[in-house]
Amino acid sequence: WVTPKVDWSHLVVGHSRFGVGVMSVVTTLREYGRLPVRVVQRLFSALYGLSLSLGEIIGLSHRVAIRGSPTYQQLHTKLLAAACINADETNHRENGQSGYIWNFTTPTIRYYAYRLTRAGTVIDEVLGTEFQGVLTTDFYAAYSHLSCPHQRCWAHLLRDVKKLLLVYPEQTDLPVIQQKVSQFLHRAVVVQHKTLTLSERHQARRKLETKLLKLVTPYLKQAEHPFHTLAKRIDYFLEELFIFTLNPDFEPTNNAAERAVRHQVIKRMISGGTRSAQGSNTQEILTTLFSTWTLNNLNPLAECQKLLTTPNYATTFVQEL
Repeated sequence: WVTPKVDWSHLVVGHSRFGVGVMSVVTTLREYGRLPVRVVQRLFSALYGLSLSLGEIIGLSHRVAIRGSPTYQQLHTKLLAAACINADETNHRENGQSGYIWNFTTPTIRYYAYRLTRAGTVIDEVLGTEFQGVLTTDFYAAYSHLSCPHQRCWAHLLRDVKKLLLVYPEQTDLPVIQQKVSQFLHRAVVVQHKTLTLSERHQARRKLETKLLKLVTPYLKQAEHPFHTLAKRIDYFLEELFIFTLNPDFEPTNNAAERAVRHQVIKRMISGGTRSAQGSNTQEILTTLFSTWTLNNLNPLAECQKLLTTPNYATTFVQEL
């Protein structure tokens, strides 16, 4: 008797009851579709007559995450070489304990990391001393100690100025301040998209900083004025407000990271979080993969199948980004 050796790697991963098709659909529904485990279970029963236990569904997600771990690691390496990164964080719960999902976004990568703390040690762990590009964030102090250049978010600044108008409608000079601060952003955007040398960009940036400082200086000593706190913030972060003018590809806001964490916020509202450290680890890997695929306009279901069936998927995919 001769038993032929058949390569089943394009259909199944290891010894499993289910093939890559079921694994990919289950994982895509959970991660990309944000469906709870019980909903996925009912869908498979209603549509395909396939009985899946809750444990099997969760186990399939873990297996895909293990398979995607090399890609997750290589995406982190490529992230560190980026010219600019937008970063943000949002709440997450693991077995009832509060933690945070951190997001680091570039034009082609969305990288997520779950940690129990919101301290700057997470920034050191993810970016460390290797990242030398521009870090675009809000005004949260945990990002401040990193030695790389910083760009602070103008959207946050303008929203805070607008809030003052709502809280202090009787303060007649606030609308003028809001208009002037907004004009600084528009002027900076014009400078950013001009054809200038780097030296000319630095000169234009310094002029904007000088004029903005002149606007806020009278309010630095007026502790009772509503604009006093924001004036101090602008004074403190002055050199980190116009970094984006040095490169047309940089962004003046942190909107890219804000959009990236919205997915996690919705998932948290639906599921309430994860139940174990393994679940959190699986989520950070799968969220990174599916969000990066979506960001690059790739079919997440097709890419998940490639991940499970292509031996060198990590190297090939990351090199093409």
